[in-house]
Amino acid sequence: MARRGALVFGSTRHTDGVHGWMRAGTSAVYVVSDDVDAVHRWVVDAGGEVLEPPHETRFGSGATAYVCTVRDPEGNLWTFGTYRGPSPEQVEKLRVQLARAEDFAATLGARLERNAPAARDRNR
Repeated sequence: MARRGALVFGSTRHTDGVHGWMRAGTSAVYVVSDDVDAVHRWVVDAGGEVLEPPHETRFGSGATAYVCTVRDPEGNLWTFGTYRGPSPEQVEKLRVQLARAEDFAATLGARLERNAPAARDRNR
């Protein structure tokens, strides 16, 4: 069964609510889309501002995606793309790498701690 959802992005024009302190145009949102081209057409047909038309890109993580970025009337940036986040396998790989890095840092810290008295003696 297909489900549809909605994302409601509040306006900064309302100064009496919890977000009243925010300046317009201070947000950037990434929205997963299976049809980036359709989103792009919809924005263009509505007269919206397209900052980056649909294109392939590579994120800092190395992941690739097909994306486009638009600006809403308040200046907020919206990127629509196919990247859905890391797979469970990628998350597990990152977890293992982090655990190894933490072990290395703990071992290094212990070695530095053991050598600290000798270093202090040499500097006297």
